[in-house]
Amino acid sequence: DYECTIDEASASFAGRSFNKGGNVVELPDSSMFVSMCTPYSKVFIVGLDKKVLWSAIPEQRQNSDSPWEYVGSYRGSIMTRQQLERLIWNAETQ
Repeated sequence: DYECTIDEASASFAGRSFNKGGNVVELPDSSMFVSMCTPYSKVFIVGLDKKVLWSAIPEQRQNSDSPWEYVGSYRGSIMTRQQLERLIWNAETQ
C-alpha cells in the first residue's frame, strides 16, 4: 500500500484531460516506476521502503521563449541508459 501525494503546483493542474489511467513498472532493483495520469501527471520512483527516490512532473514549451507548461499524460514508461543509447545509435545507421 502506498499513498501518492501531490504538491500545490500539480494540484493547480487538476481538472484537465483524463481522470483515469496511469501505470506501475517494477524496476530491476525492485523499486517501482509510477506514472499518475492527469490531472496530476506526476511520475516518480519509489523504493520498497516507500521512500521516493525520484519525482518529476512533465513539462513542455511551445517554443524557446514561451513559458513551461504541464503536460497531461495517460501513462508513462521508462527505459535504461543502455536501451536509450541503442535506440539512438541504431537510428543513425538507418
